[in-house]
Amino acid sequence: MRICRNLCCRSVRPSTISGTVNCVKLSGFEIFWRDHQKWLQERGYMLRPRYMPDWKASWLASTKKPYWMCEDGDLPMLALTLMDATRISDGPSVALKSIQPSVHPYEIEIGTYLSSKPLASDPQNHCVPIHKVLDVPDVDDRIILVMPLLQTFGESVDFFQQIFEVRGLIFSLL
Repeated sequence: MRICRNLCCRSVRPSTISGTVNCVKLSGFEIFWRDHQKWLQERGYMLRPRYMPDWKASWLASTKKPYWMCEDGDLPMLALTLMDATRISDGPSVALKSIQPSVHPYEIEIGTYLSSKPLASDPQNHCVPIHKVLDVPDVDDRIILVMPLLQTFGESVDFFQQIFEVRGLIFSLL
């Protein structure tokens, strides 16, 4: 029997499809995203079909595809704090980062400062820009940051190289 490749999937149920264990239920932290799907859509961001309120695992309806080949069978490894979405107005993928200001009290202030002019255009500033800050209405101490989605391995390598440049920029501002 194979184990679900999504290590963060805590709510699993054995399935008869190919003898696998599938993520047929949303895990506890995914429920936050499902519960806020409509609110995010009203603000212009569409989550994956997996987070729609009436979601049913697509691979259960057909034995032709195993769960890991279905779009809704793969969940982000960092779904607790990070989620991908599509900006409805023009279609690009974005990252939604859920944070608790009481735990990370300076993240919004520093991130928006480094995303503001003239710092946003500084060639040494490689910080991921914050496009928008959303206050979650029904959850105390929760903010969602909207940022561009970094996708490729090259972007990840660039990220680590740029950390050192950003570190220098931040220290020069102190």
